[in-house]
Amino acid sequence: LFSVATAHQTECLRTETPAMTSLQNHGISDLSSPAINLVDGLQDPSLLEGCATIERKCFAKHEAMDVAAEVRKRGTCLVCALLTEGSPPVQQQQLAGYALAQRNSLALNVTKLVVAPQYRRRGIGRLLLRRCVELAHTSHAQVCSLHVDVSNEPAKLLYLAEGFAAVGERRDYYRTGRHALSMELNFNEN
Repeated sequence: LFSVATAHQTECLRTETPAMTSLQNHGISDLSSPAINLVDGLQDPSLLEGCATIERKCFAKHEAMDVAAEVRKRGTCLVCALLTEGSPPVQQQQLAGYALAQRNSLALNVTKLVVAPQYRRRGIGRLLLRRCVELAHTSHAQVCSLHVDVSNEPAKLLYLAEGFAAVGERRDYYRTGRHALSMELNFNEN
């Protein structure tokens, strides 16, 4: 089943798919922005170092993951958000954020979704999340799941607004005294 999902991943990152119609039933319809390009990070190795740099800037050393090691795991997908800055003819694309997800037999688990601090509050996290949901749907996952720090109000509000529901709490998930909220978007509930 995953080989089918993998074949769809690159195509899903570039074009709209028939699953888009179904996603609109979940209130998910705008997966692109003129200034933001979502790309398959596994197709461009230079993006891995950019993701690692964002990871180091946004997370304490003991919480930062080794992105290069994570993408080597079976069933992993890396979606990168490139933000076009400047005006023609001098335009540059900057890596603004990324999402890392892993597909198993029943679910697509978003293991990391991060936007560089200077690019936050521009809808980039929402676009990355929506792309992960699209990948989950097109790979026939029954659910898209994630964990979020219980104190991260902006992220919790985003996930709730995108249709995710809290399904539990994992105590001491990040470290002793720092808990995670388990959230899911179930495709079978409609």
